[in-house]
Amino acid sequence: MRNDDKYFISNYNIYVDLSAENGFSYVFNTSSRMLISIKGEITNKENLSTAVCSLKKDEIALLKKAEIIHENFNEDELLLNKINNIKKSKQKLMITIIPTDGCNFKCQYCYQDNARNHVISKEKMEGIIRWLDLNLDGFKEVHIAWFGGEPLLCKDIMLQMMEQINNLCKNHGVAMVSSITTNGYELDIETFKKFVRKRVLYYQITIDGDRDNHNRKRPHKVYEDSYDKIVNNLVEISKLSMSYRFEIGIRINIASDTSKEQIDTFVKAMKEKFEKDKRFVFIWQWIRDWGGKRIENYKDELVSNENYSLNLLSEAEKVGLYSKDLISAGSKFDSCEAFYNHGYVLNYDGLVYKCAMHLNDFENCIGEILDSGVMKINKEKDKVWAESYEKIEGKCVGCCFLPICLSNRCHYQERIVGKLQCLECKGMIRSQIKSMINKNKFIQIGGE
Repeated sequence: MRNDDKYFISNYNIYVDLSAENGFSYVFNTSSRMLISIKGEITNKENLSTAVCSLKKDEIALLKKAEIIHENFNEDELLLNKINNIKKSKQKLMITIIPTDGCNFKCQYCYQDNARNHVISKEKMEGIIRWLDLNLDGFKEVHIAWFGGEPLLCKDIMLQMMEQINNLCKNHGVAMVSSITTNGYELDIETFKKFVRKRVLYYQITIDGDRDNHNRKRPHKVYEDSYDKIVNNLVEISKLSMSYRFEIGIRINIASDTSKEQIDTFVKAMKEKFEKDKRFVFIWQWIRDWGGKRIENYKDELVSNENYSLNLLSEAEKVGLYSKDLISAGSKFDSCEAFYNHGYVLNYDGLVYKCAMHLNDFENCIGEILDSGVMKINKEKDKVWAESYEKIEGKCVGCCFLPICLSNRCHYQERIVGKLQCLECKGMIRSQIKSMINKNKFIQIGGE
């Protein structure tokens, strides 16, 4: 759609019309991740094209900066160039380390085999450190993610490695960001403080609703209760002064049998404990078939789409809980390591993968880190992941979610299985746009 032969309206715009309530409409662009408010009723390209005709030159410049309108070029081609440049860039080195495949929980819907209990050896630890020392130069930042199994079963190993990684990054002049995905059971206050000092600042911990619901879905292997231990750990962490900068994402996996009453109980408990602390954010998800054998006994409780989670997210935000930012303008492309050419999952045994969800898929293991610090990569297997996006076709053409989808879709399903999956959290993104509006996180143009 062109405007006065000067501008095209982006296909990547999402429109929220609140003109009947406050006289303004809102346009969010999924490529720039910027939100603009415009006077009047704007629900589609045609409305926006008409509105642009009456805007001032500086206001049109803002729309161009936000990529809501653009000049005469192929928008899809520009997007592919942007995506591929980020995919191939040496800006980030994305590393996920699996120190153990053992776990102290036996979650009902977990995709991992419950019988494993391997731990990374000293030789493999040293091999990873040597490899980083050999390869950090040229990168601006390195992201170290810890995953498992339950990684905190190896907390001493992790702390030792983080000490070495921090020193390496300082020596090479590379910024470092680190995160842990953990069940939270072993995250006592002293452990947490040690990790924060090592610059592990981002955490994801799952609490599946109220005590009874959580303990049924995510039981400890030995003890009857896992809920109280996790929540008590988080409460102690919340008492730390605001000089401790971190983010803890509390994830809730909704099942089809999760009642509103159970969630209400959970929301009330979380509100009492974390309402005033913006360091705690909530991630509303729904249980899908993530693979593995145990899910076969859980099929009846799977949730087919995001709608139930979306309703609960909305209710939680009304009482003051912060939701995880899915569309931050600051993050732009926050995909997993599988998206990046310089992204790797390093298993406890030294084997190298691209996806942490499929560590037992030996056919698609792309290489190995030797104890010497040399990474041997099978170029043919790696090529499948590293290939650039060449064209946009089929149902993706004209989709407003495409810029977010390209970086955040399941790359294993796309590259290995050959199944194109649409972005699953479309409704949550729309909900978050409305949350941005409520928090006045937009640029206003037009009107008084």
